[in-house]
Amino acid sequence: MASGVLTGALERDLLRAPGVRQARVVLTGPVTGPDVWVEVRLSPSAGLDAARAHVDAAVRRFAATVGCRPAHLDVTVLVDETAG
Repeated sequence: MASGVLTGALERDLLRAPGVRQARVVLTGPVTGPDVWVEVRLSPSAGLDAARAHVDAAVRRFAATVGCRPAHLDVTVLVDETAG
């Protein structure tokens, strides 16, 4: 399966969380254990605990769908102060 399909699916899953305005995912490395970089941009009113739980759940669903665990996971969360 193409990595663009996989990253797009994970990004759409991340965007379902309340307060997530943007999501970007990058996969690198071997198919059996990719490195996964996730960046989410939250609205100022988003609950960080809820956003974290949703990101964790989305990555678990991704790993189950792909059939492997990420070798490395890097998550960056930014609060989008420009659009209140």
